[in-house]
This record gives sequence, C-alpha cells and structure tokens, in this order.
Amino acid sequence: MSKYLVGIDAGHSLVTDGKRTPPLLADIKDKQGNVLKKKGQTIHEYEFNKKVSYALGDALKRCNIGVAYSGFKDKTDTPLGTRAKHLNSLGVDLVVSNHFNASGNCLKFQTRVKGLLVLKTKGCSSKSVSLAKHVHAELKEALKPEKDYGVVQDTEMCGFTLAILRQTNAPAILIEYGFMDYWKEAKHMLDEDYIEKCAEATARGVCEQLGVTYVAKNTDNKTKYLRVIADKINIHNKADFNSSSVVGEVEKGDVFTITQKIKRTGTDMYKLKSGVYITSSEKYVEIFEQ
Repeated sequence: MSKYLVGIDAGHSLVTDGKRTPPLLADIKDKQGNVLKKKGQTIHEYEFNKKVSYALGDALKRCNIGVAYSGFKDKTDTPLGTRAKHLNSLGVDLVVSNHFNASGNCLKFQTRVKGLLVLKTKGCSSKSVSLAKHVHAELKEALKPEKDYGVVQDTEMCGFTLAILRQTNAPAILIEYGFMDYWKEAKHMLDEDYIEKCAEATARGVCEQLGVTYVAKNTDNKTKYLRVIADKINIHNKADFNSSSVVGEVEKGDVFTITQKIKRTGTDMYKLKSGVYITSSEKYVEIFEQ
C-alpha cells in the first residue's frame, strides 16, 4: 500500500467558455499520420488537461504513489470549491492542477506570450513553495520552453488567488504547461510524446518533494542486462548506498537481468530480476541488450 496520496486535478471541461485554442493553422496528426484535428478546428484546453493528468497518475502509480482524481467530467465544469472539498475529504498529501494557458480571448494566435509557469497561491505553505520549485525545475529541464516564468504567485498573474490552490488543505500547485494561443505550443497539446514528457517531469518533481524514488518508464521491449566490470560491487535490498542495506557482493564478469532503472539524487541504481539493487555507474557496470 502506498504511503502517499496525490490529488490530480484536470482543469476545466469541454463546456467551459473560451477555454480552447483559436482555429488551428494546420491539421494535427498523431505519430501514425492519422488526423486528430483538422485545420480550422479547435483544441479544448481540457483535452490536454485530461490526458496529461491521467499520464501523471500512471507515472505516480508506477512509483508506488497513490492518486486521487478531481474534475474529470467532460460535460460538466465542476466548481473549484467542489474539487477542493473532494480532495480534502480524501486527505491527499499534495495537489497538482493541470492547465494550458492563454494570453487573451483565443480568437486568433499571437506570438508575444508563450512559455511555462508554475503557480502557488498567496500566503501558501513552505511545502507548496518547495513542491512548485521541484516540479518547475524538472519541467524546465524536460520541456526547454522558449520562455520560462518560473514559480509565480497567483495574484501576480491574474490579480486574485486561485480557489483550487487556496481551498485545498494540502500543499498545492497549478501548472500552466504552455499557451494555447501560441501556435508553436498549442500544436503539441494532443502530442502523445509531449504529454508524456510533461507528465514524467511533473512526476519526478512530486517524487523529489515526497522523498520517493522515481521509477522510469520502460520504453522498449528488449531485455536489458548488466555485466559487472569492477572486481567486486555491493548489492543492496533498498535503492540506496547505505551500509545497512548491503546484502552481498557480486564479482567481475557476473551478468544480471535489469528490471528497472531507479532515478536518484546522485548516482542512479538498477533493480535486478532477483529484487536487489546495484549501482548504475559506468565505472563499475556495463549494460547491453538482447
């Protein structure tokens, strides 16, 4: 059972007034070339918010973090107070609300305003600030946005506090992954790779905040093996290098099956098929596939 529960809020709905792109400048296609949206159609902000929220949930569950969803009603715009009340009733440990920004009324695309920002509310807790900084750092590294606004207080952006941040009991942030009236960002709103990049980066930030090991997604079907190239290396029963977790040694030439790569602060580790953990440092091991 997971030690933590994270609330994930998908902003708005399909019927929220104005929350959509301007008419698209070109067809939007998936990786197979299938047309998802035709030129002249629009993308609802909620279409992105829902997809990235589910992808974030999948990433967190892979890291053994429980998730609770809020706002996932396609044709009903759930009031923000209702969303906050629901998450409060579940006793979530933190809240992430997912959004895609706009600079105006979205009647046409503009080129002036673009980029990433992570919002915290006025007077929020130090844990909200810390969460915002962790998630922002990961998103900035992953997305490399044209413009980065950093961590911003909600009142500085819109002149008032945001209810989803103000009314939740747990530390909470709201992420604006881009601007849907800026074409270069809007055209990624249905891009599976972009959505996954956003979700995985946010998950890494959440893991850092909670002190949980981030488990990377296995992106291919090949079996990965590890060969020991140092004379001897310790193996551990936990994903750390503490002496208390050492359960034995392996020797030069030994080969093991890798099941996961464990992202850590500092040197990453591999989880082996036997359930033990070993360093990923290229000084001590080499990796090959079959």
